[in-house]
Amino acid sequence: MPGLEYLIEKILNDAQDEARRIADEGRDEAAAVAADFERKAQAEKTETLKKAGLEASARKARLISAAELAVRDKKLAAKQQMIEKVFAAAVRKLGEMDDGQYAAFLAKQLSGADIPEDAELAVPLRYRDKLDVSAVSPRLRLAGPDRIVDSGFMLVSSDSESGSTFEALVGYHRGALERVIAERLF
Repeated sequence: MPGLEYLIEKILNDAQDEARRIADEGRDEAAAVAADFERKAQAEKTETLKKAGLEASARKARLISAAELAVRDKKLAAKQQMIEKVFAAAVRKLGEMDDGQYAAFLAKQLSGADIPEDAELAVPLRYRDKLDVSAVSPRLRLAGPDRIVDSGFMLVSSDSESGSTFEALVGYHRGALERVIAERLF
């Protein structure tokens, strides 16, 4: 039986060698699968981070753009507010003209106008007693105390009324003046 024991021993040794080889192959294959999984996971992580970075960059760019637009809008609103203040100051200054300046203003506004025979001139109360209407136009006379305007003037005749408030005059010239004012202010 020594040959049989030898044969059994040989079979057992071969089986153990085969088991070690299979175990080694299994470990190698498991390590390869684990390494492949780790590589794929790392690639997916890198791709996800790249996409997140791109999305973050795009979001940041959108936020910056929105902030720049908001700043621009606020600047434009502030500039428009300053221009409005200039026009309001112009109307106020026109209303503060002294008697001589107001008479010159009327003469200029009414020069070349077709003034009806029965025309009366309505003016703000502050100029009423100090204004020499005949110096403005010999065809005019001062309107009665029931015809007072807040600003500017009004020509009143039996068939028409015309004239302008200071607000309307400034508004009429606003388009031409806005650019000039903006250039001087900004």
